[in-house]
Amino acid sequence: MMAGDENRPADYLTGLGWVDTHPWMIAVGADVPGAQPQGMQPDDWEEFQDIETEMMKRGTLAHGQIRWNWLAEQCELLTRERTKDLRLLAILLQCLPHSTVPARAPLAAALVARFMTLWGKSAFPAGRVRAREIGRIGDLLEGFISKAIAQDEHLEPNEIAATASAIECCSAIFAETAPDLGIRFAILPARLEAAAKEEAPPPKSQPAVAKHPDSSSSATATALRAPETPAPRPESLRLDTGNERALKQSLTVVADFLLGQDAGHPLSYRLRRYATWYGITSLPPIKSGSRTVLQPVSEDVAEGYRIAAERGQAGADIVQKLERSCHLQPFWLEGQMLAYRLARACGRVEAAEAIRSETQRFASSLPGLEPLCFTDGSPILTPDARQWLGNRADTDRRAGFHPDSGNGASDSAAMVGGDLQSVVRTAREKGKEGDFAAAMQLLDGARGSESSPRERAIWELVILECLSDWGMKSHAASQAARLKEAIAGKTVEEWEPELLKRIGRINHGTQ
Repeated sequence: MMAGDENRPADYLTGLGWVDTHPWMIAVGADVPGAQPQGMQPDDWEEFQDIETEMMKRGTLAHGQIRWNWLAEQCELLTRERTKDLRLLAILLQCLPHSTVPARAPLAAALVARFMTLWGKSAFPAGRVRAREIGRIGDLLEGFISKAIAQDEHLEPNEIAATASAIECCSAIFAETAPDLGIRFAILPARLEAAAKEEAPPPKSQPAVAKHPDSSSSATATALRAPETPAPRPESLRLDTGNERALKQSLTVVADFLLGQDAGHPLSYRLRRYATWYGITSLPPIKSGSRTVLQPVSEDVAEGYRIAAERGQAGADIVQKLERSCHLQPFWLEGQMLAYRLARACGRVEAAEAIRSETQRFASSLPGLEPLCFTDGSPILTPDARQWLGNRADTDRRAGFHPDSGNGASDSAAMVGGDLQSVVRTAREKGKEGDFAAAMQLLDGARGSESSPRERAIWELVILECLSDWGMKSHAASQAARLKEAIAGKTVEEWEPELLKRIGRINHGTQ
């Protein structure tokens, strides 16, 4: 944060992955190495003069020869490594129509909002030139917003919300030095949102959503507010592997449709997560230390989902909103864990397993993810989520134990023999399929093969862990308390008599 900006946020990010991780956004957010984080004035630099010379072709017969890609690369480089200059920001905005991005208005608004938040009072140039450049940036940005209002480019609901939020940020900052410009921008968010409502036709069919939630879930529903996604236009549904954004949108439309048809079918959950993580092949950009440029999910929203998971409130509206929240925040792995728990709460075992396996696949594809944090320092992979995903590896490696059973489940699996592990694995599969009677028959049939009180206790523990994972937590807890009391006072001779017998045989043999 720069001097004089103590009352402003330390940074500005939109929460849109493709915007916040764009190279220009990263360049704007990076401190320049050296004594001054805003760098030095660039007027005498040869690189800056070359940029200005190239821009002088505008409006001349050589206008068609302007090297827009080269300009964008040079401005990005100087902004990231040497200076924070309003003139370079203005040139980046002029390069934007010549670049390939999913949507221009959200990126333009985010660039200006982040630059002005971080460097609004310390960026170059100074004096009258500074005021002129701010006015020019305002004009350029207003042009992008006007095109979005005129619906020259289609924006998704989350992009509209992010753009409106960035405009509000710009308006507040502009108003400090250019009140007229601030007023012009103050009215743009409402115009943008109104235009979006006119564009979106009323949905013809939507999954059933309770209009009047009961009192027990009303507080949760209030905390889970999320923008509703309008029904997609048929012409927007296409599978074009050359257009990542369009492909993701189309897959998400299909996932929404499948979720509305059968909320328990795992295909919807797998497909949505494929769309969410499609194209993500590297870790998020680092801001400093272990902190990335990613904004965390609002704590109020996250807490609302936690409460819903704890209470087993797995209504269609909450499930849909959580699915969309997870889609909009690809690195919110706690959200994936909460989605898993919601699915388990309403008996959708296959859906829960689909969520877990896809999340485990994504997390394991990005080595180095575990220590990373969001911008506020909160971990991307929370301890609960780490255990949830880590125990899945134990499951595959050992005896098919459910992640929610904790480390003890994997340890107890290792304590029983190979034949019994095979029984446990088969019983687990039966339980995942919902055939609890067959699963318990397998486990009970193997009971009695233990040769010591210790082995019998471990086998009983295995059964209790299975019952707990299958939703019978209260019964398992009471039986676990009984088991603990039964073994607490046992001596070594009572606990493992065979051990002492073997020791005794060796001892007698030496006398």
